Amino acid sequence: MSAQPRGTDLLLPFADVDRLLEALRDQGYRPIGPRIEGGAISLGALEDARDLPWGLRDTQEAGRYRLAPGDAGAFGHNATANSWKSVLHPSRRTLFSCGADLIAREGAVDTGPFAFIGVRACDLAALRIQDRVRNGSDAAYSQTRASALLVAVQCRTAAATCFCPSMGTGPALPAGADLELVEEPAQRAFRLCAHSDRGAAVVAVLELDAAEGDGAAVRREQIRAAAAEIDRHLDSATLPARILEAQESPVWDAVAERCLACGNCTSACPTCFCTRSEDQVDVAGTTATRTETWDSCFHLDFTYIHDTHERTSTRARYRQWATHKFATWHAQFGSSGCVGCGRCITWCPVGIDVTAVLADLGEADP
Repeated sequence: MSAQPRGTDLLLPFADVDRLLEALRDQGYRPIGPRIEGGAISLGALEDARDLPWGLRDTQEAGRYRLAPGDAGAFGHNATANSWKSVLHPSRRTLFSCGADLIAREGAVDTGPFAFIGVRACDLAALRIQDRVRNGSDAAYSQTRASALLVAVQCRTAAATCFCPSMGTGPALPAGADLELVEEPAQRAFRLCAHSDRGAAVVAVLELDAAEGDGAAVRREQIRAAAAEIDRHLDSATLPARILEAQESPVWDAVAERCLACGNCTSACPTCFCTRSEDQVDVAGTTATRTETWDSCFHLDFTYIHDTHERTSTRARYRQWATHKFATWHAQFGSSGCVGCGRCITWCPVGIDVTAVLADLGEADP
């Protein structure tokens, strides 16, 4: 069996997924991927292939998430409850602590290296956005990201909450992954393809045979099938201007009547990045600690400045979130801040659909 070049589809039977995980571990990576936690498919450590959500699919709608039996595959589901942000940019971390000696000690951060298993097209786009935001300003993020090996998976279904085509982020996988998985449940196998030297080093030890058939045709059909299930759409080309022109629209009042300002959408979002710092002293008064936690523009104290809250209404806070995410992000980072994964829709406790809100802006009088 000769070594296969990069870009060649290799056959990885479902029964051999543990071999892939073992090869990743042998090269120093810790696999993280989708698994069942708390009744949902979330990202977590993979001990072996049995941890993957084999034979399950998910049903996602505004404010609704359910698991149901699916086909034989491990990736028949859609966007996971959490995103890779939870690994690269943890929700809580110690920046430093200081004792009586007044010497600051940097907090420990788990930077891996990790192998991210099952990265979707929308989440690859989210990683690129987070890279623009955090690389150069967050050493821990940069180290974790640089050492992570990305194993992408081609979407073959879509949730009702997905709108990645509108944002230009899917469902076709873009470049950027080290390894690519194309799942074929009927064959009980994956097409495994290396796209980088690191990915090629992993597949080389597996000694897999070349996959038969037209891999390009398989990909096209899976992309077509996923795209056909997507019903939510936005006109992303005109959206920034429409949002900026509609700052006084009654649409913001209507959504504010439902919004709880809980920040659930920003926690679920794979690109939201705002944080706050907290200083604490232990009971004995001997150690002071500075901790960084996720923050949200929906929180009242987010704009607390000099004894004043700058955005006191839910209307103002929702408008700020949507304006930044879909409009002013372009000027700041060169792209939209949304990748169309639909997590903010699914995990909103009152079922607010941001695509419907933004569509209404084009119809309501300012």
